[in-house]
Amino acid sequence: MLYGRTKNYLAKGFSLLELVVVVAVLSILAAMALPAYNSIRVWLDETEAKALGNGVLKSIAHYTIENGSFPSSWVDVAKTFRDLRYCEYDKAVQRSCGTGVGELVSSIDSDVNPLNCIVVTQASYELCGRKSANQFLFVIKEFQGIRSPSSRKSVSGCFSLDGAKLVQQITREPVWIDC
Repeated sequence: MLYGRTKNYLAKGFSLLELVVVVAVLSILAAMALPAYNSIRVWLDETEAKALGNGVLKSIAHYTIENGSFPSSWVDVAKTFRDLRYCEYDKAVQRSCGTGVGELVSSIDSDVNPLNCIVVTQASYELCGRKSANQFLFVIKEFQGIRSPSSRKSVSGCFSLDGAKLVQQITREPVWIDC
């Protein structure tokens, strides 16, 4: 007898109102989750840029100590930052550069791109550098030509024989800092 009642209930199905309520609840949950996902993605990209900045700082320090001068190109930095990779323009625009893909920076002709901006594969950031007699400066910023820009903030760094500094900026605009 119990089996018969269960069978009748299952055969009845769901009403349209019940289905609309379920879809509405799922839509509300998705609407709440999407902004959280986007903010987490931006935070992860910014964290990755800071980690990249730390790697660049260590590589600059290592190169400077070994050679007695600041690096003259990204290829020089890549001598100690062996996994530093760059992304081709078209792939960077489409945001298809991920960590661990792309060409090794050590394969760039250093005469062609000494410290000009290169797109590094970590989250499609541009890495730009400048050097003077007493310090090496760099900026990590979101690639200008990217298809869907975000609110990611830039990271600035500097290295001198007196010390080093890495700063996450409050805007996405690149800011050059002094040590």
